[in-house]
Order: sequence, then structure tokens, then C-alpha cells
Amino acid sequence: MKVFETIRSIAIIALIALIVFSFAACGGGDEPEQTLTFDSIAAFKIWLDAQPANTKATTYHVKLNVNDLLGYYGAEGSLGNALYTNRSNKYVSLDLSGSTFTSIGSAAFQSCTKLTSVTIPSTVTSIGNMAFQGCTSLTNITIPSGVTSIGIQAFYECTSLASVTIPSTVTSIGNLTFRSCTSLASVTIGSGVTSIGDTAFYECTSLTSVTFQGTIASGSFSTTVPFPGDLRDKYLAGGGGIGTYTRPSGGDTWTKQS
Repeated sequence: MKVFETIRSIAIIALIALIVFSFAACGGGDEPEQTLTFDSIAAFKIWLDAQPANTKATTYHVKLNVNDLLGYYGAEGSLGNALYTNRSNKYVSLDLSGSTFTSIGSAAFQSCTKLTSVTIPSTVTSIGNMAFQGCTSLTNITIPSGVTSIGIQAFYECTSLASVTIPSTVTSIGNLTFRSCTSLASVTIGSGVTSIGDTAFYECTSLTSVTFQGTIASGSFSTTVPFPGDLRDKYLAGGGGIGTYTRPSGGDTWTKQS
């Protein structure tokens, strides 16, 4: 009888050890997934479709090397569509740095609500209208220095985006480009930007720091609430211009930092 009890105890311990090892090997529920690399959108979609639901803590990290995004988020076979059709419960961090396409088309990733971050390849020169509109989980995006144009509403309602740097190669910020990015706290606007459109940063309620690295003329700086509060007036006033401006959270009054 004692021998049987001993064998049963050993078996139970071995089973527990196996479960713990398997759980750890799968990331323990808290560790991010390893980065997987794909050379085609089709292969990536087949893989993503087969994956179980995850959380932000276990975001799928994917590197994709392609030469074309194949259309907007609703186009069958496009990269945006692969993400959009899995938007209900699969978080993805996307590294496109090895890709060779030169533009991100209109609505390419619109409403891909579980896209958490994107590394845009250095070959990209333009980001189209509504390209990332409604990507509500997007917390980080790096706009490469080769980008010269960003379309209207490109990042509209990216409500998790915390900061953004607009490179000096960009010449204008269009209407509604970052409107309603409610988590956006800091913005750096490169020296090449010479115009800012209507409501470009309107309803960015968390915005407390904006750095202007260049000069924007009054006639090219929209009067239709481009920023919360009195930032436009402070920038164009005597003693304004290039520099960093801050405001208290929720306040309307901006102050240029010395």
C-alpha cells in the first residue's frame, strides 16, 4: 500500500512539473511572444487566423518583409485586412522595417483596433489619408525621416498614442491628422513643417508639451482650433516661435519654456 502511495505521489509531482514547464514555455501568460518573420502577407494571415486570442501583455510580435501592402483595410489579401479580420481579440506589434514599399495608402490600417505598434520602413515617403484612423490600441509609431507627407485624418482617434515626432522632411500637417488622440501627451514638430491644418490636434486632451523646431507663418497656421487652448496665439505672438510650449493638464493656457 505504501509503495502504491509513493508511486502515486511521484506521478502527481511529475504531472505538476510538466504543466509548470509547459506554461513557462508558452510565456506564462505574461511574457511577450518571440518575434516571428514572414515574407508574404498571405503566410502571415494564415498564421494569425490560426492563433488563439491574446492580451496586450502577450502581443504577437511580427516582422514582415513585403514590397506592397496590397490595398486598404477592406481589400481582401491586404495587410490591413489580415489585421482587421482579427481585430476582435488578437493584439499585434508590427515591424515592417525590412519592407520596400514607398507609401502607406489611404485607410491602409483603418480600424485595426488591436494593432499596438508599427515600425515603418525607411523607404516610405507618404502616409495616406486615414491610414491609421481608429487604431485605438496603437501606443507607439515611428515616422521615418524619409516621409514628406501625412494625409488628413491619418492618425485620427488613435486614442492610445502617447507621443509623436514629426520629422523635418514633412512639410505640412493636414486637417484632423491627430484629432482625438486623447492619450497624446507630447509632440515634436520638425523644422520642415510650414503649415498646420484645421483641428490637426483638436481634442488631444492629454497634450501638455509641444516642441516647434521650425517657423510656421500665420496664414499657414489654421485658425480652426489646430491645438487645444491658446497655443496658436502663443506661438505667433512676439517672443513665441521656435521652442517648447507646455500647459498644465486640462488647462487652456500655454507657456513657452526658456
